Amino acid sequence: MQCKMVVIGDEATVLVFRSLGIPTYIANNEGEAREALKQVKDHDIIFITERLAANIEFDPGKTVVTIPDVSGSVGLGTKRLKDLVERAVGVDILSRREKG
Repeated sequence: MQCKMVVIGDEATVLVFRSLGIPTYIANNEGEAREALKQVKDHDIIFITERLAANIEFDPGKTVVTIPDVSGSVGLGTKRLKDLVERAVGVDILSRREKG
């Protein structure tokens, strides 16, 4: 069984993925990202830039990976991972703590 993946983001960010043969959708704002998401319902893995993903609720049955765009990371991927781990184990184990 082959896994279907797609990348949604600004043109500069998706260019790298497109050169690797991965299907891409260009979205320059949240509205365009939402429209792209409607088109990729049959994909197993969705890569989307952090800035576009910030205010979007995703289908819990989908694997969504946030990636930085060409401007850099805004920390959304790290925050989501931290929240998932905290929900799973009941304690925030990823925050940096002061030594002392």
